[in-house]
Amino acid sequence: MRAQLVDNHSDEYGYPNESVQKFIENGFVCHEDEYIIELSYKLLFVLSLIKKCEEKGEKLLIFSQHLDTIGLLKRTLQNIKNWKEGENFYTISGFVESVEREQYADVFNKSSSNVRLVIVSTKAGCCGLNLQGASRVVIFDVSPNPSNDEQATYRTYRLGQEKAVYVYRLVAQATLEERDYKRQIAKISTGRRVEDQSQIESEFTEKELKDLYSNFRPNIYDPSLPALPHSDDTMLNDVLADVPEAVVEWKNHELHFAHHPEFELTDEEKKAAEASYVAESSSMDERY
Repeated sequence: MRAQLVDNHSDEYGYPNESVQKFIENGFVCHEDEYIIELSYKLLFVLSLIKKCEEKGEKLLIFSQHLDTIGLLKRTLQNIKNWKEGENFYTISGFVESVEREQYADVFNKSSSNVRLVIVSTKAGCCGLNLQGASRVVIFDVSPNPSNDEQATYRTYRLGQEKAVYVYRLVAQATLEERDYKRQIAKISTGRRVEDQSQIESEFTEKELKDLYSNFRPNIYDPSLPALPHSDDTMLNDVLADVPEAVVEWKNHELHFAHHPEFELTDEEKKAAEASYVAESSSMDERY
């Protein structure tokens, strides 16, 4: 199951003080980082997930396309008990040589290793690495190019993987990131319709993408409302119970690409879809 989580982090609607205080009281986060954690519900979600993985003996990958975000994650981890870079977690970015990356991967993939987490720069580490030691993957931010995020998730789907893999795509609500995520869905859908001749319903119209922010206000957390629906992923359920205010909704990523026979393409529509896919790919290459 691949879950999309929407991060409601606008300062106009308050911060997750109660959950942060709980982490501090449990010694999982120091007082110095209280303000940093409150900068993002994403970080709050990730810290809870790290804690759950540690409790259940599972390993985790976190991908981010921004070095500043990677630095923030590292600084936060280094203030947590029993988390030391080089001993308990690694960081892989463009500054790490390929030989060293392979060494990191070899150590991480050993079940006896104390290294339980790898923070990876999306562009630097989305291809060529085998990190099947992890059973949980976090895509911390949305890449404008969907192939980067897709390749990142494949790092765990390698020979030797013995566990079910869960991928968490964190999407900040009411930001450009949400627009980029919807564009990802549109582009991947077009690609699958062309390559696999699949019948996939168009998830978002161009007008919906353009009007994303017209009359939009982020959801405000209301503890009196029913909790979010449960997932087949018990760890996700635990995290949602731990930090309920951090997540507006979760969705199964693959359901965006469900097969619909009623949307079968004619030959002309297939040609048009292929032309659209090529044009979109060329446009993406020029922009990035």
